[in-house]
Amino acid sequence: MTTTPAHQPSGRRQTPPRSSHWRWIPIAGAAGWVLAVTIGTALAPAHYNSVRDTISALAAVDNPYGGVMVAGFVTMAIGLAATAVGLWRRLPVLAGRIAAAEVGIAAAATLVAGLNRIACNPGLADCQAALEHSVPTATTVHGRAALFVFAPLVLAGFSLTRATWRVGDRRLALLCLTMTILNVGLVFLAENAGTPASGLLQRLFITTVIGVPMLVQWRCTDGRCGAR
Repeated sequence: MTTTPAHQPSGRRQTPPRSSHWRWIPIAGAAGWVLAVTIGTALAPAHYNSVRDTISALAAVDNPYGGVMVAGFVTMAIGLAATAVGLWRRLPVLAGRIAAAEVGIAAAATLVAGLNRIACNPGLADCQAALEHSVPTATTVHGRAALFVFAPLVLAGFSLTRATWRVGDRRLALLCLTMTILNVGLVFLAENAGTPASGLLQRLFITTVIGVPMLVQWRCTDGRCGAR
């Protein structure tokens, strides 16, 4: 007498694992950020220049539509927080845990930066003059919080290089290293060189520095991280 294996009824669909849903949260957060930048730029005052001016100026207090960009900061903070959780769960090596902590710090700092709006667009001469006379507390907090967004994310790139190398994903490790070195160069160009294209360079920098941990989180959640 033979027995046949039990089969799942054809009318019932297997529920996807929770992690497959979780990996979409960072993507949604980044998409919300991109949407906010797009809409905020379209609604920005005529003097706003995307090549010259940073994204923070879209959320300036003197911008009547600054709340749009504040929402973008919030969605990005959520996306980074979800990325940090995904990295912690999917890269169980020391470097992976360090990277998760660094991304988590960046997530918290992104929220702080978004909720503390700068007073005006520092790319304008009258704003610069006003800030030289008096700097509002929110503007100071925003600037300092930005350091705790970008510095941990750059460091996370190196941590993720080490972590992905340790788990055996050599190609991903080399990609992380290449993009992180690029990010270091972009920081120098955007912040130290005084280029009139600071806004454009900042947009490229944000795309790559956030893209590294989100890419690793996506690949690891997809089950391919560590494949030899």
